[in-house]
Amino acid sequence: MLVDEEINIVAYYSLALKNISLDNLKLTKNELKKVRGFGHSSSNVISGFLVGQLARNDDCRKKKLYGKIFLDFAISQLIKIQNSIGGRFVLIDCADELLKFYRDNGFA
Repeated sequence: MLVDEEINIVAYYSLALKNISLDNLKLTKNELKKVRGFGHSSSNVISGFLVGQLARNDDCRKKKLYGKIFLDFAISQLIKIQNSIGGRFVLIDCADELLKFYRDNGFA
């Protein structure tokens, strides 16, 4: 959560741990090795993070708190968490109209 100098909530995000089963994915052996990572050669489950909400207070448009700035902040926090506890990926749960925004900001 980000607050401004008046203690107003200007933006927030929610994070959750997320596990993905590799059983139903059509990956080559090399792709499986990459996804699993070093030391996890037989695991069929990988762990990562889900960004379930990423939102900005509409009143903050005047303050130039753009979505990219807030997304970069959320990702920087995820990197700190990842360095502490691990995780191989970040998933985004978003409405269809936001897909372009996330693709433009590095998500596939």
